[in-house]
Amino acid sequence: MKRPILPSSVNRLRNGQAQQRGAARLWVIAGLLIAAGMGFCYGFGAYHNRWFPYETIRGLAGDAQSDDTRNAQPGRWGYSIFESDGSEMDPEMEKHLASMGTAGYAPGYHAAPDDTGVMHHEAERVQGGLNLYTSGHAPEAILMDMDGQVMHRWRRSYDEIWDEAPPKDHGISDYFEYAHLMPNGDLIVIFDDVGVFRIDKASNLIWANRVRGHHDLDVLADGRIAVLTRHSARHDDLREGKTVLEDFVTLLDPDSGRVLGEVSLVAALRKSPYAGVLHRVARQVDVLHANTIELLDGRLADRLPAFAAGRLLVGLRDANLIGVLDLDRESIVWANVDMGHGQHRPTALDNGHILVFDNLGPGKERSRVVEFDPVTGAVAWEYVGDSVNKLFSHYYGGSSRLANGNTLIVQSEAGRVFEVMANGRIVWDFLNPARAGDNDDLIATIFHMERLGPDALRHWLDVGGGSAPAADGN
Repeated sequence: MKRPILPSSVNRLRNGQAQQRGAARLWVIAGLLIAAGMGFCYGFGAYHNRWFPYETIRGLAGDAQSDDTRNAQPGRWGYSIFESDGSEMDPEMEKHLASMGTAGYAPGYHAAPDDTGVMHHEAERVQGGLNLYTSGHAPEAILMDMDGQVMHRWRRSYDEIWDEAPPKDHGISDYFEYAHLMPNGDLIVIFDDVGVFRIDKASNLIWANRVRGHHDLDVLADGRIAVLTRHSARHDDLREGKTVLEDFVTLLDPDSGRVLGEVSLVAALRKSPYAGVLHRVARQVDVLHANTIELLDGRLADRLPAFAAGRLLVGLRDANLIGVLDLDRESIVWANVDMGHGQHRPTALDNGHILVFDNLGPGKERSRVVEFDPVTGAVAWEYVGDSVNKLFSHYYGGSSRLANGNTLIVQSEAGRVFEVMANGRIVWDFLNPARAGDNDDLIATIFHMERLGPDALRHWLDVGGGSAPAADGN
């Protein structure tokens, strides 16, 4: 005979089951919170340290966003961050800036100021000369004086160079990303990821080549043109054999633009003592993201034989590497991986140091310009800006040491270039006058600016008084 189940037993059973269910729910909630916390921590680290899948997400977001922004306004634009009155962004502006940031556009805080051009000029403290710059607003390069007056302009659009559309896996830019001035007034120009071409001082086309040039080029002692290019490629140890973008130094004939040879920067790293760097970027689509190439003249060779004349100083952004490439050995013969994060435009100085624009090294939304000793690694000088003159440029930027000891700083995505003394005093300040958007709240990116002296211009440009050449280059 079965014993009856008493009500108290039923209650205890039900209470026990309820407690078990409650405990199970707590474990599930705790597990979700732990997973979310770990995901947040990894995501934060991935963003700031470019761990997987940073490049993939950034690329997908960029593809989705860049079409909208470029269709709305051709070229490359960002928000000026020159002025700050302490006011907060409205929600719509914040949302818009966030979407622009994912597409590689400059984060910003305020609409572009009304004033444009040269904002500040201390004539007795600046290094005099003319300024050659390229901007995201149009397919042109501009030469202007210290007061912002245009002295000469070169202009050539994509359609005036090539009849056919670019291959599907190439981009198409509506601006000169970089322009190298030759002694006779010719320009050698990079259309980002589209091609390289040469025009004369009147903007007549001399030659064009559809190599996928990007960021930078220099002219070697024998006249050959060394330009950064990229190809789609596959390597078993990179992205598990999936397609990557591989950077090359491609050599072009200066008279015809014909390809004379190329050196893979991935292969140059493999053949060097710094091959381990490839493991750090093995999951990225744009493996190295080279952005600088500079011919070395031997000024550092007494301290570092690797810096012999004829070798090339290169900057590899996503590897956080500044290196020296020997073209004959096709190998990286010196490298530094401690002096920058996402850096641009390392350049050798007369005093044996290296100057570099460190885009992300100082921390969130902070950049710096740093001069360091390549032998000891010691920092000799740096400029980080302040609360009034904030220095930040995520994807572009540059700096150069002028003859008087001042430093010219290109804050690319803010459309700003300024000259600063060693003590941090700003003695010249320029804001790109090229604006767009419904309320002129977009400012064109300045990719590069260099200060030129009379010797670079005397053979073709009259700068000694009288009439200046026509602004249209004719």
